[in-house]
Amino acid sequence: MATTLPRSFALSIAASLICAASLSSAVYEETVVIDVDQPICRSFLGFGAEWDPKFWTMGTFEFKKDVAGPVAVDEADWELVRKRLTWMRVKLVRMMMLTGWCTTGDGTFTYDNAHMRSLFRHLDLCREEGIEVILVDWGVASWTKIDGFTGTDDPRYAQAIGEYLEELIVRRKYDCIRSLTLVNEPNLEAESFERWRDGVRAVRAELAKRGLAERVRLVGSDDCSPPYPWHKRALAEMPDDFAAWEVHRYATQKVVESGSLEDDFRALSTASRAHDASKPFLVCEAGMSDGMSAGQSPFIQDPIYGLFMADYAVQACRGGCDAVLAWMLEDNSHAGFTWGMWTNKAEGMALKPWFWTWSLLCRTVPRGSQLFAPAQPDGIRVLTARHDGRWTAVIVNRRDVAVDVRVVLPGAQGRPLCRYVSAGDVRAVDGDGFPMPTGEPLAADAADGVVIGCPPQSAVVATAME
Repeated sequence: MATTLPRSFALSIAASLICAASLSSAVYEETVVIDVDQPICRSFLGFGAEWDPKFWTMGTFEFKKDVAGPVAVDEADWELVRKRLTWMRVKLVRMMMLTGWCTTGDGTFTYDNAHMRSLFRHLDLCREEGIEVILVDWGVASWTKIDGFTGTDDPRYAQAIGEYLEELIVRRKYDCIRSLTLVNEPNLEAESFERWRDGVRAVRAELAKRGLAERVRLVGSDDCSPPYPWHKRALAEMPDDFAAWEVHRYATQKVVESGSLEDDFRALSTASRAHDASKPFLVCEAGMSDGMSAGQSPFIQDPIYGLFMADYAVQACRGGCDAVLAWMLEDNSHAGFTWGMWTNKAEGMALKPWFWTWSLLCRTVPRGSQLFAPAQPDGIRVLTARHDGRWTAVIVNRRDVAVDVRVVLPGAQGRPLCRYVSAGDVRAVDGDGFPMPTGEPLAADAADGVVIGCPPQSAVVATAME
């Protein structure tokens, strides 16, 4: 007869297994020391995600007509999304906008349709929860084409963007919209670099004319194709057109496991700051490229995806990125897409294993953190963060043996660190599926050293953040 263990008992077994792994005879100790005078980032913008505003339109890609009839999702589903975002403490999202939701390009605008109402609901939540929005106008040159505009460089397109931004930011007071990107992945979806460049400058002029230039900044280039020739051309020809730089990067498991992603990002972030070192550099879509299609990743339900994303995040931050946004938050955003941290309504909105990793990063390495990239042992990735005097250490053990890593965190005494561990299929969660710590809190020794046990092929977060 099958027996179901009580959830709390099952979790205690999982925790015991993880603790046992870290205390086995195969444990090796490494020491990592943090130099508080050498932060790699003085004010981190945060970990976040793509959250496209089509929850209430069932993820439809049909934007030229209104959505009629009932939808499958309801207010209870929406509150579940809010609960998860609130637990994650997400403070930065990237969000789609289609100009075709509010105009056909004939000079008239309508905001009373299902597409715009769904956008408003998403923006309402962001405003209420203090989540900053990078709004991305997806463009008008590919599948998003609108008959009333001739293309990306049409002055009327820039005017339309100015009009809907004035509606959103000034009239409806969505001051959570702080940034704008013109055209998603323009290296693929704009007609040419020249037409995109002229479009960016037309939008910039339109924002200035409407008094919006100080309220919403332009970020780009949104290039998605390493080695990023489009982005590098933007750096050379448009150094003053963007207030922040960003790209997309879908990396292979081989690149991430090798550790070379850090070097890739360091080179690109350094080049992006060459003209103005004060400009942030962001990764606005992050994910795994192995076997990917636009809508699918074959590894998205595999625990390996969580380990991959933790490793990716550490390397990106060590490489000079001021924010990393995962593609994507949840599967209700796009019909037929399964890249999210949880499934869509039809699949029960069930959490996927990588939610554990990314939600914990969002929660424990918050906006405003100082980041540190200490020298790290072979096969071990280390990123540490300090926020309001509280430390977080993110460690990815890529070795096939358990490792005890002693991390010296100046000032850590008196603030024990909770240890969260994900190793293969084993990770502790509460009744909502949210990460739980494993074992007793870790106390620093007299020299501010904290010994953090890391099972083989694991992601471990030790944090004093509550």
